Amino acid sequence: TVEQALAEPIEESLTAESLARAVDVMSRHRDPGDVGSSHTGIFDQPCADGSVKHVEITTSYVRNDDGRPVEVLGVSRDATARVEAERALERRERELRTILQTAIDGFVSLDGMGVLTDVNEAYCALTGYAREELLGMHGSAPDLVDDADAIAARLAPIQARPLYTSDASDA
Repeated sequence: TVEQALAEPIEESLTAESLARAVDVMSRHRDPGDVGSSHTGIFDQPCADGSVKHVEITTSYVRNDDGRPVEVLGVSRDATARVEAERALERRERELRTILQTAIDGFVSLDGMGVLTDVNEAYCALTGYAREELLGMHGSAPDLVDDADAIAARLAPIQARPLYTSDASDA
């Protein structure tokens, strides 16, 4: 309940890691010259049922006439669903990046104007360009859209290299 939460000491209302971060934040904002300072962050808060919620807390100091903090004003809201969704999205992005970077097929990402914003190593190998050279290039750049003879000449040295070797010392 609200009453229970207000009566709970801060040491019990946050996990050890979150408490350490909160103490650090509070120590940096105690200076009388820090008028108007506030902080918003995500902290982990243990619940009565044993679960832990991710809580977004915004705090600011109420100061006396000398500018010294006399109270802490805090507003919190449950951000568990948002934090878990962000973490799931980050995991999924890492998985997809790993798949694309290790694929033997060439993949590109284009912006709305057709400019290359990302390429994998396989695409670099297929085109003979370094990643840095490709990024920012338009997908229909003349160097990328060659006639059949130019494509064959560009691919010949690439095709001559083995993709995989059975000798572990070459890996």
